[in-house]
Amino acid sequence: MSSFFDSQVGRGKFDYFIHCASIMHLKRFEDFTWEEIERVLNVNLVGTIQLLHLLIPHMNDNGRIVLFSSAVTFKNLENYSIYSATKAGLDSLVKSLARELGGRGITVNSIAPGFIATKLTDSVKDREQELINQRSIKKPLLPRHLEPIITCILDEGSEMITGQCFVIDGGVVTR
Repeated sequence: MSSFFDSQVGRGKFDYFIHCASIMHLKRFEDFTWEEIERVLNVNLVGTIQLLHLLIPHMNDNGRIVLFSSAVTFKNLENYSIYSATKAGLDSLVKSLARELGGRGITVNSIAPGFIATKLTDSVKDREQELINQRSIKKPLLPRHLEPIITCILDEGSEMITGQCFVIDGGVVTR
């Protein structure tokens, strides 16, 4: 990864970074192998930290960082322990980085979507209607429903919005 960032230095700096890579294994905590735990941690949390560590020195002042968390961090769902822990870690990272990078005008926020039918959620696809029925707005959540909040966060007028986690789930999580 560092060679990619090193090769980009001469091309200018970054204004935005949106990161949504993730994997999810659903099973009871005690049924995980250590290798499975490490893989989820490495993709969802460690990899994100590595990318940010390489990227931040190459970001323009007043830039924007958006990480994808998950609405499951606000619920106590069975079989989501490792996945939820990694996403909660990202939310905590967002708060700390928002404080650390605020002096440069860089905002750092996360988006925590509810269930969206994607490859990531194939393992719970059979529960889609049940999950939709838990929402205040009883219809599928689509990737396009995330676009307005992303657009808002990236807008230069959002310079004072930082350290926040925006839950977009049709009204399942209310806080």
